[in-house]
Amino acid sequence: MTKQLVLHNWRSKIVSFLVAVAIWYLLGNHVRQIIERGIPQRPPVPGTIDTKPERTPEPPPAFPVPVVPTVPVPGS
Repeated sequence: MTKQLVLHNWRSKIVSFLVAVAIWYLLGNHVRQIIERGIPQRPPVPGTIDTKPERTPEPPPAFPVPVVPTVPVPGS
């Protein structure tokens, strides 16, 4: 039974294996080249980003913030 499974259509099985190995090699080579070169940054698609100007941070207040009194700690 096992011998029949292996020997039946053995040529097409070998060709399928060789095609799979070739595709695996080409994909690995392509990925390796992309990693070595780095992924290029593409500009954003128009209309997908917000075009509003960035908000500037608010300056600190010109007067000191009042300190809230705390409950005194006993024994100090």
